[in-house]
Amino acid sequence: MPGITEYPMEKPETLDDLANDEMAQRSKAIDAAWRYYEGNHARPLKVRPGQPDDNVILNVCRKAIEQAVALLFGEVPGLESGDEAADEAITGLWAANDAPIFLHNLGLQGALTGHCFVKIVPREGNVPRFVLLNPRNVAVWWRPDDMEQVVAYTVNWQAGDVSYRQDIINGGASWLVRDLTRERGRQWKMDKEVVWGFPWAPLVEWQNLPDPEEYYGDPDLVRPELNDALNFLASNTMRILKFHAHPKTVGTGMRATDLQATEVDGFWSVPNPDAAIRNLEMQSDLGSSLAFLQLIQQWFFSEHRSVDMASFAADLGNITNFGLQTLYKDALDKLQTKRSLYGRGLLDISERSLALMGVDVRPAINWPAPLPFNDQEEIAGIQTEIALGILSKQTAAGLRGRDWELEQHRMADEAVNQDDIGTRLLAAFERGQ
Repeated sequence: MPGITEYPMEKPETLDDLANDEMAQRSKAIDAAWRYYEGNHARPLKVRPGQPDDNVILNVCRKAIEQAVALLFGEVPGLESGDEAADEAITGLWAANDAPIFLHNLGLQGALTGHCFVKIVPREGNVPRFVLLNPRNVAVWWRPDDMEQVVAYTVNWQAGDVSYRQDIINGGASWLVRDLTRERGRQWKMDKEVVWGFPWAPLVEWQNLPDPEEYYGDPDLVRPELNDALNFLASNTMRILKFHAHPKTVGTGMRATDLQATEVDGFWSVPNPDAAIRNLEMQSDLGSSLAFLQLIQQWFFSEHRSVDMASFAADLGNITNFGLQTLYKDALDKLQTKRSLYGRGLLDISERSLALMGVDVRPAINWPAPLPFNDQEEIAGIQTEIALGILSKQTAAGLRGRDWELEQHRMADEAVNQDDIGTRLLAAFERGQ
């Protein structure tokens, strides 16, 4: 998208001419990513009319994307300000916008398109609503000398023969929101113009993964053609097995008419004593093909910084916490980058929405642990350090999330109660009871 120094107030159609090519390219790339995710892959083998389809589609694209989304938003992150009233407003805001589903859809859209756009819609007497915009329809206009300085956003959509556009224009201390319509073959007509009286836009956007040379970010799906190669190998192997997996019966020194069937379990007899009938079987188990298929699958997950847990299914019971962290090292590094970007976006959404509700606060975000954790392994490590004398019980309580002083009081009360029970039992025994 070419940079602009100012919004063309009198000729809004100018932006269409500048944006058409890039928006068409972005839309094409987004469509392709969604096709791969949904499993609408190219069929590697030709299928003759009336013949069965031997194509095998292994949708590892969907697996990699869903893993990335689950790591990011498998649990809803915590948003807190430290103020009880503000925290209650934050909880109500995200509950009203169905946080788990909204965040899943947000993460999925970002992973496939490379960029996230969320519009904040005020509602009188109610909390603001979050609208997840389709990145195909949004264009960002920035200054040519500073890509981080947004001049305007344009949001486009169409219904029937009427095109609609909402332009959100940066005015410095405030933003101007213009609603435009256009019938086929005509110029844009302004229907409404509203001043948004805040220094920030009613639209929050950010990159899914950073790309320093482009305004729009990178998607998680970067090498989907590896899935095509995987499908070809699987489909070709399937066809080979279909035609050659079963033994083939071959007769030599005879004609087909010499073969005579009997009634004894399909036994065949041949008058020619020199004739021979034997079975031909495959001499290879396609081990090299299967190994190459596995290599492509491993390389796919490596390219996408994901983990194919199916490859480690037999060893899951023996993987330690350290082993799991090491296995997911690349995926966790990518996750940390995404958390930096998405975290800022979620805080912007929260802060701006709260401002519309009359609450002036920017909360902090607390991300949950992304991977399962073996408690017994940690406890064993803590016990070892206590036994070595390099860790106090109070510190150990903190590591396990316990309140040391509270637990001390509770253990003292339990000890007193236990002593009382012992005293009563001894007295009863002395009384012969």
